[in-house]
Amino acid sequence: MRTLIIDDSQQGKILARVMQNRHPEDTFRVAQSLARGRMAIWEETFDVMAFDIMLPADDNAVPGSSENAGLVSGIQLLDLVRTAKNCPNAETPVIFLSGVPPEMDSRIQKAKLEHEGRYLQKPIAPDDLYAALQAAATGGGQQ
Repeated sequence: MRTLIIDDSQQGKILARVMQNRHPEDTFRVAQSLARGRMAIWEETFDVMAFDIMLPADDNAVPGSSENAGLVSGIQLLDLVRTAKNCPNAETPVIFLSGVPPEMDSRIQKAKLEHEGRYLQKPIAPDDLYAALQAAATGGGQQ
């Protein structure tokens, strides 16, 4: 399974490292910004992706991300990916990651409901993330 994790925190790197050690047959790439995430999404094909919902705004990478101070920039990135005709990952399943419970922010709740329903609350155990990624990659496991 080829996985892209877009998360600006150290947790994303740590999760990827632990999962890589436990599942050496899989590949985990981490991008720690909207720009690096967007570049990776257009450069490679992934089986599944995990996006932090709140990434620092970058209007060059995701137009309009500064309008909400990056609070929903991961959601905006997914919208960009899904509507791009030339994106190799336009159909790739995505799991959202967030430290903010969906009931605390209506934008996150809306994203959870509208964007495939896949959502994990931080902090996330590596085995839980791996199971969710594997389920999404194989077409099941709506959260």
